[in-house]
Amino acid sequence: MRTRLATVLLCTALAMTACNNQGPQKLDGAARPDGVSLAPSPSATTAPPAPPTSTSPSASTSTSVRPSKSASSSPKTTPTVLGPSGFGALKLGMTRKQAEATGMITGYETENFTGNCGVAKLRPGGATVYFTPGMGLSSIGAYGRVRTPKGIKLGSTVTALKKAYPTWEDAIGDGQTGYGWADHYRFDVRDGKVTSFSLTAEGQRCIE
Repeated sequence: MRTRLATVLLCTALAMTACNNQGPQKLDGAARPDGVSLAPSPSATTAPPAPPTSTSPSASTSTSVRPSKSASSSPKTTPTVLGPSGFGALKLGMTRKQAEATGMITGYETENFTGNCGVAKLRPGGATVYFTPGMGLSSIGAYGRVRTPKGIKLGSTVTALKKAYPTWEDAIGDGQTGYGWADHYRFDVRDGKVTSFSLTAEGQRCIE
């Protein structure tokens, strides 16, 4: 009886050992059915390249800003005061070349009946300027609202003229119509008002 029981236990043990040896073998990697391809593991694939970074126009291109014309370039102011030594950049005693370089005179010519004096016109205004031979620019006429440093201008009264220039007297006339000199100015009057005047250099020979 014992011998038979031992035989049964031995056979059972052998049968279990044989079953364990015939079980499925463990393989590396994921199990898959025959004939079926598996997608590679994400860890084994290479990550797709990042899309190129777009460069904004403001970063890739620079816009140059051109400065506006300045200004700087504003036109010169036309002088309004005649005297005591000239009219703005135009000065008594200048040569013709120097005077023309200021851009303030035009139409220079020589007149025989004035003792070969040079004659030109102011720009702007059109008043007459004279050049005495040997001494340069010798007389500058007034125009428009141009005034003397003491405020006398075309249209000023003889009363205002004598108050500003007490030494002025008629060279010819009755005190209300004529002309006279004071402080290197020649003033012409008519009917009690100033009709023209000029700044003159001492010794000039182009106007009386």
